[in-house]
Amino acid sequence: MSTLKTNTIQAATGTTVNVASGQTFKANTIAGTTTAGSVLVQGEGTNTTNLQQGLVKFWHRMNASSGSAVVGDSFNAGSITDNGVGNFTITITTNMANTNYAHFCEARTDGLYSLVLGNAYATNTGSVQVRNNDTPNLSSADTQDHTFISDMIGGDLA
Repeated sequence: MSTLKTNTIQAATGTTVNVASGQTFKANTIAGTTTAGSVLVQGEGTNTTNLQQGLVKFWHRMNASSGSAVVGDSFNAGSITDNGVGNFTITITTNMANTNYAHFCEARTDGLYSLVLGNAYATNTGSVQVRNNDTPNLSSADTQDHTFISDMIGGDLA
């Protein structure tokens, strides 16, 4: 294997540099030339997506059916504080840039789905509060520690 060291790769003709069919381009870091956050990815047809904007910035899945939250898997999620039945605060390991992010939550037990409100109580740059309510009236009597509680955040990291 040979090593090529250079500061700039430029197409010999046109504006496209290709990797041969069947070959893989590998890199540890990709950053935009103009701005670090300006990497575009070719989508369907001629559409492009900003790579950084299109990524999920936080997700986790936990089981609270035993009365204590047990994390099954997560990304950018830290500790969980149990605020009471069906009410949790999850820290965000790398903070969000602001509180204008999109937060989606879902909870279920034994195949029954529940209305879950993630932004109704506290949305911060460094944590999010999730409260699991089984009915739309949002009374505390309707909260439940579900078997599956999952949430995701999309937005800008700090």
